[in-house]
Amino acid sequence: MIVIDATQELLTEYYGSAPVSSMRAIVAIEADKVVGVAGFKLENERMVLFSDISDELREHKGYKRLVVSAYKSLIEIFPGAPVYAKAAPDIEGSCILLKHIGFQHLRGDLWLS
Repeated sequence: MIVIDATQELLTEYYGSAPVSSMRAIVAIEADKVVGVAGFKLENERMVLFSDISDELREHKGYKRLVVSAYKSLIEIFPGAPVYAKAAPDIEGSCILLKHIGFQHLRGDLWLS
């Protein structure tokens, strides 16, 4: 598995169409197929960390280590800047992951680095 900077082509391959919002992202690729995307996008004038991880990536042996490493690398892009994240209640462990990489719970599904 490799992780590289996302391109418009790779994001379109993964989502089926071009993203509607501006973002800076990375993609995980396994066997020439995009299996996950993580990055930043602007949402209501806030920088929001996001990820979209396929079941195929979740089943990968080094999945958790890869995700933590990717998030930490992304956060370092904007040192000192407030970064928001939304925990997905339907995804087991999403709150634990955000806490592990240094986010603090604000309210509801919203977290701040």
